[in-house]
Amino acid sequence: GKDVTVDALEREVNRLSVDREQKHEELERLSNTANNSVSKAETTISNAKAQLKSKKDELKALDRRLKNEVEFETLELAIKEATREFGHRKKTDGNLSGGGAVYESFLRTAKQQKLCTACNRHLNDAELVVFEKYMQEMMEKSSPQAVAENKSEMDEWEGELERLQGLRPVEAA
Repeated sequence: GKDVTVDALEREVNRLSVDREQKHEELERLSNTANNSVSKAETTISNAKAQLKSKKDELKALDRRLKNEVEFETLELAIKEATREFGHRKKTDGNLSGGGAVYESFLRTAKQQKLCTACNRHLNDAELVVFEKYMQEMMEKSSPQAVAENKSEMDEWEGELERLQGLRPVEAA
C-alpha cells in the first residue's frame, strides 16, 4: 500500500472542501436563477389576469351596449328580455348575498376538523387542498365586489324594464 502522509491527507481534505464549496455555490446560483424565473412568471401571470379582467369588462360593456342598441321586433319582446335579465340578476343577488360567510364557515371547519360540513365527510390532506381552493373561489364569486357588480346590473335592468313598460301606452295609442 501507499504511505499516507499528513500533508497528502490535508491536501485531499482541502481539495474535497473546495470541491464541495464550488458545488454549493453552483446550486445556490441555480436556486437564485429558478427563483427569479418563478418571480417573472408570477408577474407575467398577474399581468395576464389583469388584462383578461379588463378585456372581460370591456366585452361586458360592449355586449350591454349592443343589447341596448339592437332593435327588438316588438316592445313585448323587449319587455320579456328585460324581465328575464332583471329576474336572473335578482336571483343571482339572492344566491350571492351571505354566500361568502357560509363558504368561510365551511373552510374554517374544514381546516380545524378536516371535515366538509356540507356533506359531513372527512377530508384527507390532498382533498383538503382542493376543498380549500374551491372555497376560496366561491368566496371570490360572492365577494362584495361581485355582489356590487351584480346589484349595479340588476339596477340597470330594472331601470330598462321600467322604461320599456312606460312605452306601452305610447305604442297602443
